[in-house]
Amino acid sequence: MDTQKIISLRLRIQDPHGFPKIVESEVPATPDELTCYRTGDDQYYNSDNERLHLYLSDATLDAMITAYGDDAECRCYFEIAKNLGAEMRIKRLTTGTETTEWQTLVDLYNYYRALSDACKAQVKSDSGNDTGRIGQSKTPVICGGWQL
Repeated sequence: MDTQKIISLRLRIQDPHGFPKIVESEVPATPDELTCYRTGDDQYYNSDNERLHLYLSDATLDAMITAYGDDAECRCYFEIAKNLGAEMRIKRLTTGTETTEWQTLVDLYNYYRALSDACKAQVKSDSGNDTGRIGQSKTPVICGGWQL
């Protein structure tokens, strides 16, 4: 398991959300609030020494990197959105849809879903399947007004 690739992918997919930097060490005495500290497999802590919730495990990310290579990022967005959808159903049943926890989950779900859709469109564009170009054509007229 290549932890640097996993950390790099975690930063790109923003899991855990809200941390632009992940460091592989124990939480220091004076931690940075924007840094996430990795102490082991699936053990990520914030500056308050609280364990962070992850949507995808290190083993899952490693398997995706191995199986999909550069396309792993797109697959991760879809998987996170899927996990958030399941979490939203549970939260709706237990607390209702008016709570801030529900709204936060809805916002995160919409964010990751939009990233997944944008990633799919980018892959289509890069592969030449869908370039997004619009062209106009007109029916040719051959001598005397006959149309093809």
